[in-house]
Amino acid sequence: MRKAGVLICIFITNVFLFSQIDQLQTNSLESMLTVAKGEEKLDILEQLINEYAQTNPDKSITYAEQGVQISRELKIKKDEIYFLYIMGDLYFDQKKYSDAIEFYQKSYYLSKKHEDPFQQSIITERIGIIFQEISDYDKALEYFLSTLKLREKNSDDESYASILMNIGNLYYNLEKFEIAFEYYHKTYEIFTDSGDQLDIASICVNLGNVYQEMRKTTKALAHYRTALRIFRDLNDHKGVAQALNNLGTVYFDQENNIEALVYFQTSEETIREINDTYLETLISLNLGATYTNLNILDEAQKQLEKSLKLSEVHHFLDLRLSIYKELSRLYSKLNSSIKTYEFSEKYITLKDSIFSEESDKRIANLRIQYELDKKEEEIVDLFKAKETQLKLRNYFITTSVLILLLLIVLFILFRNKVKTNRMLAESRKKFQDMFEKHSAVMLLIDPDNGDIVNCNQAAKEYYGFSKTNGVIDNLFHLSTNPNEIVSESLKKSLKKKQTRTISQHKLSGNRIRDVELFSTPIEFGKKILIYTIVQDITEQLHYESELKLLNIDLENRINQQVEKAQKQQQLLMQKSKLESLGKLAAGIAHEINQPLGGISMGLDNIVFRQSKNKLSKTYLKEQFDFLFKQIERIKHIIQHIRSFSRDQEAVVVEKVDVNEVIRNSLLIVQTQYKDHLIELVTMLEEGIGFILGNKYRLEQVILNLLSNAKDAVEEKTRFLTTTDYKKEIFIKTFSKENKISIIIRDNGIGISEDILPNIFDPFFTTKEPEKGTGLGLSIIYGIIQEMKGKIFPESKENEFTEFRIEFPRI
Repeated sequence: MRKAGVLICIFITNVFLFSQIDQLQTNSLESMLTVAKGEEKLDILEQLINEYAQTNPDKSITYAEQGVQISRELKIKKDEIYFLYIMGDLYFDQKKYSDAIEFYQKSYYLSKKHEDPFQQSIITERIGIIFQEISDYDKALEYFLSTLKLREKNSDDESYASILMNIGNLYYNLEKFEIAFEYYHKTYEIFTDSGDQLDIASICVNLGNVYQEMRKTTKALAHYRTALRIFRDLNDHKGVAQALNNLGTVYFDQENNIEALVYFQTSEETIREINDTYLETLISLNLGATYTNLNILDEAQKQLEKSLKLSEVHHFLDLRLSIYKELSRLYSKLNSSIKTYEFSEKYITLKDSIFSEESDKRIANLRIQYELDKKEEEIVDLFKAKETQLKLRNYFITTSVLILLLLIVLFILFRNKVKTNRMLAESRKKFQDMFEKHSAVMLLIDPDNGDIVNCNQAAKEYYGFSKTNGVIDNLFHLSTNPNEIVSESLKKSLKKKQTRTISQHKLSGNRIRDVELFSTPIEFGKKILIYTIVQDITEQLHYESELKLLNIDLENRINQQVEKAQKQQQLLMQKSKLESLGKLAAGIAHEINQPLGGISMGLDNIVFRQSKNKLSKTYLKEQFDFLFKQIERIKHIIQHIRSFSRDQEAVVVEKVDVNEVIRNSLLIVQTQYKDHLIELVTMLEEGIGFILGNKYRLEQVILNLLSNAKDAVEEKTRFLTTTDYKKEIFIKTFSKENKISIIIRDNGIGISEDILPNIFDPFFTTKEPEKGTGLGLSIIYGIIQEMKGKIFPESKENEFTEFRIEFPRI
């Protein structure tokens, strides 16, 4: 006992010390507030509001009002919005809803003005909660839907799920369970994506409640069990107890009292580990009702009296009403008419009392709603008045500024006019001096009649006339062009800033010279004249004519050289093709010898059977079919080689089946490669489509690469000491992303890294002179480029060489 007393003293002392420390901290903040300035003062006010929020809300409101005032003085709108919102929260906590709405609305309009949609959504959600508290569900729904719209694009998933949950709860309270389910389900999807297990458990409980109200017991049980599993994983005893109780109520509604009893008892055991009197009272009520259904009346009486006692101590009126009803039912089964009547009377009295309280509450809520509507209207009117005042002020400022700007512009224009006139006079004088003394030929022409109003000394000297003898007086007299063309030229010069025309003018002594005229309209006094500079281009045109002839000659020579180069290129390609056929000659002979051998053997058999008189129609038909097949095979090989080897000067561009080209190439070489113990592995993807090009040139590419691959694997066998080396050439086709690719890979000698970039250069080769010219890869590179394709080499010395070719698919 003495130890317990000492511990209690220590506890009281610690509580006292901590409270003194908190008080000292608060006093320190208030002292700092008196000397702080600017944003520092706002930070201290925020801390003081939090300090007094629970212990002295009125003081917190006073500090929040100071925060609003200082924010306005400092013109920090985000802080003004924040402190107005805090004042709304403080009044909300005190259930002073009309005051809370007033400050929420002020904060909302400011955040709307400064385009802060997320802050607007927080405020509209809080206002919706207020209207839900006072049972004005229409207004609450209006604000919740407004919040939902604001958060669709301007918030995270957690905030969006929060408003969906609130709307679901609202429809649940309105008993519109189908709509409530839609919003709960959307919330469930968001929580499932986020992976927060506690959120998932909570929404599962809500979905279970909706399913239970909709009489979909199987789905209700499934969601309650999911919630129970998650609460157990999270070691959340209260959540476990609630989920177990919910499962019990489902079985209770189904009159499966044994299952219900098991869940209620398990819930009762769980609730002992936490302090939640309301849940404990509810579980005892449910146990009592279940025991009554099972006629275990002693246990029922014990549980119901326990729940009654708890409800009376903690004023749980909603539960007490149900307890009275269950006690009346219990004593009816116990045949105690007095007790039955007593609790029936209490049930009716309490129900009437609750109805009366609800009526009073509805009347009070109506009064609050009236005040809220009135405050909302006042706030809207206030902001409209402020906006009108601001517009008028802005209009006055704008008008004043425009008038001032107009006066400034007029002054500048007047000053510029004076300056312009002075500069114009100076400019005229300068122009006259320049005009007279300039070495270029210059004329001033009247566009109405072509009269030459003035000309400089250079003009008089160029034309060889004096202005006084009357010959250089009109443009129509100088030009050799018809008068209509000269007149049209003058009209164009008036319309455009500058024109350039080519003409011929008559000089003294009847000399004709080619001239170029640069004309522009200028204001001279009150009349528009054409200012023209005349440039003699007779020699220039002569040189241009000679240059044109030289260009024609040069173009003809270039075309001849290009044609010659194209023919040489064609010859090189044909030479390369014939080289390939030369290398493959042995293989082609072998391909033809095989069917020839079959023909010879077939004919020998026919002769032998004829000598023995054993020829039948059936046997002859079989043998003739076999012989014709072998002849057709030889014919096919010869026709293909003729087509391939033909010199195609005019290249035919057509749809090309890549797999068909590869098969035709293998037809020529496969027997030869087999004789050399080279394994040809093919993986040709079917249905890959077509490319655009020439199939014979593509076949030349394939045969050239196969020939190089054969040389590479043969070369490797020369220096290998082991006998387990297997010569392989791998051919693959495939289609990907609108491209068709061909891969030819060998496991031969490889190409060293330092020469790999040069392999497509003409005449570059590492082979001996008698084995290669170095033109093969250069030519196939050109063929692939012509067909809009690309080739990518890859090699590792002594391991492999791979060529990947890509063509656009059509």
